[in-house]
Amino acid sequence: MELEYKRVWGGDKSKAWSVGKHPSVDAFVSPAKVSIYLPLSYDNRATELISVDRGVNLHKFIYLHYAAHCDWNYAGGLNYVSEPVGKARKDQYLGPDAHILAYYQIARNVYTVDIYDKALDEVWKGDLPLEDIIKMRS
Repeated sequence: MELEYKRVWGGDKSKAWSVGKHPSVDAFVSPAKVSIYLPLSYDNRATELISVDRGVNLHKFIYLHYAAHCDWNYAGGLNYVSEPVGKARKDQYLGPDAHILAYYQIARNVYTVDIYDKALDEVWKGDLPLEDIIKMRS
């Protein structure tokens, strides 16, 4: 079974299909593969499609995927990859590479998120951050 997460731009609600396994360690991907459309740029709303295999920590994967595109070094600070997953950086939305973390900015601050689980045929709606909704679903 392939599940798909797609963020809808332009202020519309987003829809995601995901199955969380362990709330204490974020959402692990339980189906064989998940296809994810990730923002490439916060300005022009371009996206790219990536696939995540079974058993991957989805949130950590996204963090590392974005971090690979830049070298965070604000005032000698740690590279973003070195930060614990889920820990907010005070400068993470600043600088020329801010669009790299647009997914988190959008998920936490802008849009209402819908989670639709095909397997259970249930819908969650709310203003919670996407990762919190996935944890709640777990």
